[in-house]
Amino acid sequence: MPVSPAWMRATPTAAGIRLEWQHSFGAGGYWLYQRDATAGGAFERLPLQIPADSWSVNWVAPGHRYEFYVVATRGNWLATGPSPIASTTVAQLETAAGPPNIRPRGRATST
Repeated sequence: MPVSPAWMRATPTAAGIRLEWQHSFGAGGYWLYQRDATAGGAFERLPLQIPADSWSVNWVAPGHRYEFYVVATRGNWLATGPSPIASTTVAQLETAAGPPNIRPRGRATST
């Protein structure tokens, strides 16, 4: 059974947020949970596991604070608990805005 990552870091970038966390020995992947704390949203789990120890989140709203945590997995086994919560506030992005008919929710993309 994998162990819980001891740390997680969220860093704002020109294109969104860069996430990194401690590698969990024995983990085959990680479930990433995220929420827009400014909007009062609940934590949502990404639909697919992340097979790495880092991730980039794009399409975030400038000025909003986002929170994240991961749970290490190995097959159907989950770590005994989640990583610590990492959070950051998005500064002014240096990328083009998303389509006007799509509401930003902090959807993540791979790196």
